[in-house]
Amino acid sequence: ERRDLSRRHQIAAMSAPDEKVDAMVIKCEKTGKLFYNEADAKLHSEETGLQAFAQVSLEEKVWVCKETGKVCFNEQQMAMHKRFVPEAQTFDESNVGELRTKALAAAAAAAAAPAEMETEEETLLRSAGLAGKLARKAAKAGEAGPSGPPLVTKELVDQLLEMGFTELRAQKALVKTSNAGIEPAINWLGEHLDDAD
Repeated sequence: ERRDLSRRHQIAAMSAPDEKVDAMVIKCEKTGKLFYNEADAKLHSEETGLQAFAQVSLEEKVWVCKETGKVCFNEQQMAMHKRFVPEAQTFDESNVGELRTKALAAAAAAAAAPAEMETEEETLLRSAGLAGKLARKAAKAGEAGPSGPPLVTKELVDQLLEMGFTELRAQKALVKTSNAGIEPAINWLGEHLDDAD
């Protein structure tokens, strides 16, 4: 019962319309992913169904893998990351406050740059395996159909990065699995651990 109350408290804290909530750093207890605002934490909860979150101190020490960007909170996590991701060798010591500052600066820079995004309809058609229908629809509209590999969504790449895979391997896995989702990409990565990038 105490654990249930703790969860309710954490979720209630995330729902509180308070500036302090957006100023804190929230960590998903299951994935270890850090969120620098309430909206991102709620979105993660809705997408994954995970509800165990905790507030993290800005002074908490972390180690960031130079090769993959994976954030580890202790030596055990670093050792596991090195074991599962062969290219992960070097870690920089930092703290959550520094990561928050860098993430907020990167988000501001990304918001200033124009980005090409899929429409909701394109995403639904692609995820349903109807990319051909999408190409025919574009051709009828007089546009050039999509050429090359299927589009890779940033959300799926970010999820694979959080698991410790490099951006290149994450993108490659999503392209090879036609961006079918996180599970097929992980399966492909597991089957192609020894492939050269």
